[in-house]
Amino acid sequence: MSLSTDQREWLALALVPGVGSTHFIRLLARFHTPGEVLRAGERALREVVREGLARQITQYADVVNVDEQERRMDDCGATMITLDDTAYP
Repeated sequence: MSLSTDQREWLALALVPGVGSTHFIRLLARFHTPGEVLRAGERALREVVREGLARQITQYADVVNVDEQERRMDDCGATMITLDDTAYP
């Protein structure tokens, strides 16, 4: 299974340390998509989350390994369903 760009962005944001469900929902409410969150600047992110977390998000590529997570999902046959997926809920 190969994740789409959108799915990879959902996964990347979910894997950022400190981004729990509450922060995730708040960020989506402000930026609408995980991709927009990941492309946002630190100043804009600080309108929603604390400074340290905003910095973590802007540097997500340094702390998140989406390729490794996708490999693990493949190894166990997992599929990914996001909040905007037609299969959800």
